[in-house]
Amino acid sequence: MQRLSASVRLRPTRIGFLVNPNDVDQIRNVMRHCACLWGGVYNPIIPASARSPNAWLPTGSWQWRPKGWDLARRYIQFFDPDVFVDVADSAARLGLGTRKNFGTGLGTVLPWSEFVGGKHRPWTAFKVGQDMYDVYRHLHRTEFQFVHRKAPPVISIAGDVDGEPFFDALFGRFPDDEPVKYIRDAFKEAFDPKEQPATVSTFLNFYGIGAGPLSFTPEGTERDHDGWQDPVIFVFDPSKGIDLIDFWNLRLFAPRVVPINVNWMSECAPLMQQEIQRNFRPMRGNPQSLMHQTVLEFASSISESIATALVSEYLKDLPSGSFIFKKFYTSIWANSKEDWHVRPSPIQIVASERDIALQVDGTSDYIDAECLAPSFAGKFGSEARWVNVYRVRPTIGENENRALCQPAEALPDRRVGGDRTRASREGIVALHTYKTDHTLLMLGEGQQRICEWLKDHDTPAKPSDAGRQTAQVIEAVGGLNGVGLIADERTIHELDRMAAGRLVRRDEERGRSEEETPAKTSTFRAWQGLTNAREKKMWVSGSLKRLTEHQIIQVGLNLKCAHCQAKGWFSLKEIDYDLRCARCMRIFPFPQHEPPASWHFRAMGPFAVPNYAGGAYAAALMLRFLSSGGGLPSTSDRHFVYAVGLDLEFDGLKREVDFVAWRQSLSYSGRD
Repeated sequence: MQRLSASVRLRPTRIGFLVNPNDVDQIRNVMRHCACLWGGVYNPIIPASARSPNAWLPTGSWQWRPKGWDLARRYIQFFDPDVFVDVADSAARLGLGTRKNFGTGLGTVLPWSEFVGGKHRPWTAFKVGQDMYDVYRHLHRTEFQFVHRKAPPVISIAGDVDGEPFFDALFGRFPDDEPVKYIRDAFKEAFDPKEQPATVSTFLNFYGIGAGPLSFTPEGTERDHDGWQDPVIFVFDPSKGIDLIDFWNLRLFAPRVVPINVNWMSECAPLMQQEIQRNFRPMRGNPQSLMHQTVLEFASSISESIATALVSEYLKDLPSGSFIFKKFYTSIWANSKEDWHVRPSPIQIVASERDIALQVDGTSDYIDAECLAPSFAGKFGSEARWVNVYRVRPTIGENENRALCQPAEALPDRRVGGDRTRASREGIVALHTYKTDHTLLMLGEGQQRICEWLKDHDTPAKPSDAGRQTAQVIEAVGGLNGVGLIADERTIHELDRMAAGRLVRRDEERGRSEEETPAKTSTFRAWQGLTNAREKKMWVSGSLKRLTEHQIIQVGLNLKCAHCQAKGWFSLKEIDYDLRCARCMRIFPFPQHEPPASWHFRAMGPFAVPNYAGGAYAAALMLRFLSSGGGLPSTSDRHFVYAVGLDLEFDGLKREVDFVAWRQSLSYSGRD
C-alpha cells in the first residue's frame, strides 16, 4: 500500500455559453440567467458563429484574432468549461454536438431548452449548476436577518431601455421567465433590495458599494489569479453584443475591471480620473521608483480615432505616465506554449481547499478520494452542482510512473475514469451533485495510459523489444531518479565494454555467421578509480556501493579451468571448493594454492546487453533529462509520465519510437 499526497479544491461548475455575438438579446438573456447561478459571474460567454463581426476583424498583424468557428474553439481552449449550453445552435459546427451524450457529465452540450425550464426535478429550474436559492437562504440566516449598524446597499434595477444592457453585465438582473420566479422572490425576501433606475446616476452612486443579483453569485469564493496586474478601465458600448462579451469575459482573467459606458463618458470622467490618480503610486520595494499604472482600454466597436478624441477631451489633465492607453483586446485566443511568453490565464475560483492523503493499492488503478461541498448547499438540487479539482503530487521511486497528468484537449472530451472526471490544466476535474459524493480517481500505469491515449487518437501502439529493454534498465535502478547512477560517460563506456557481444564470421561456403562472445570483466581497482573520479564531480553520485546494490555490476572471481584452461567468472554464490566450468562443463577444484590476487566485476541483467544495452541507455538518460526540465533530476516541480519503446501505426505506416512522454510543469498558482 502506497500513500500519495494531493490537494482538493472546491469551485462552482463552469458553464460555457455558446452565443451569437451579433445577438444582443441572446447575450443579455445569458447574463441574466447567470445571475441565478452560484459562480454565474464566472461563466464564460463564447462567441460562436461562422463569420466574425466586422469590429473583431484585425486592422493589423499585431491585432490578429481568429475568425468564426476557430475563434470559438480558442475561447473554449482558454476558459476550459466543464459543461456547455448551446444558445446559438452552434455546437455541431464546433464538433461538440457530435460527441457521445454523457447526460450531465463533463463536456456535455445542453440545448437551451434543456438547460432551463425543462421537465427537471421539482426543486430547481436548471439542469446543471447550483442555483442561488440556497445561497440566499444561507446569507439571510447568517447575516441579513440581523440589524446592521450600516446596512449594505442591495439594489435591483428597474426597466429602462437605455441602460439595461450595461446593468445586466454589471449589477445583474433577473430574467422574467416563470421557472426562475422562486429565485427572484427569494432575493427580495432575503435582502429587501431598493429599486433603482438604469441611469448613469445609479451607476455613480452605487458602483463599488452596491450589490445586485450578480454581485452575490461569487458568495463563498475567492479569486486566485496568476501574478499581479494593474486595474483596467474598460470603455465599451453596451448596445453592442461584441462589447458585452468582451467586458463579461475580461473579468474572468483581469483581477479588477472598472466598466465605463461610452455614452456616459462626460459624467464618468471624474470617476475615471479618480481611479487613475489613486492607482498612480510607487511600487512597494522597487528601487527604480517605478509607478503603478492603470490600463485604459476601449472596446472593439469604438474606433481608434474616437477613442483618442475621448481620451484627449476627458483625461488630458492627468499626470504623465499615470495610465496606459490600450487600443486592442488581450489575445486570450493565442495558444503559444513557449515558456518565455507571458500568457494571460483565467482567474482561479476557490471556494475551499485542503490537503488529503490517497491510499494507492498496487492491484487497482482507481483511488477513492474524499470530496468538498459548499456548506450552504441543500440536500437536493440540479445535477453537476459543483466541481472538485484534484492535484496529485508526484512521487519518487516506486510507482513513480503513474499517470498523474494527461494532455488537456482543446475541446474537452477525454475523460479519466468516467464521464464525470477528466484531465485539465487545473488538475483532475470531477463533477458532483450530492454533498456525500466520493470521487474515483483513475491513476493508471503510465505505459498503459499513454497507449490508450494514442489509440483514442487513431494511433494504435504496443511495446517493442527495445522498449522492454529500456524498461528493465529504468526498473533496475529504481526509476528515473536512479538513472543518475549511469549518467557518466566513462561508466557508460565501461559497462558497454563489459557487455556480451556478437562476433561476425564470414565463410565463402557457409556465408555469414554470428557467434555470441562471453561478457568481459573489469577489475576492482579499475572500477574504484572510475567511481572515485565521479565522486569529485558535483551532483554526480555513482559509488561502488550503490552500483552493486542495484546489481548493475556484481563482484566475483576470474578463475582458469584446470581441464580446458578457459578463464571464467564465478559469482560469490558459485565459489566453492569444487567449481563447474561453463565451457567444458567439468568439475575442477578451487586453486587454493594459487588464490586470485584481485576481485573482478561483471555487468548484470540488462546492463550485460551489448550496444549500450540495445540503445536503452540513451532512452533512459533522455527521459531523465526531460523529466527534470534539463536541470537536476527532481520530482518536486513536475508531473512526468512516460512509455518506452512503442511500435506505432498511423496512416498505413508502421514506425518505432524510443519513448513517448507527457511533462507537466507545476506552477504556484495552480494552473498549468
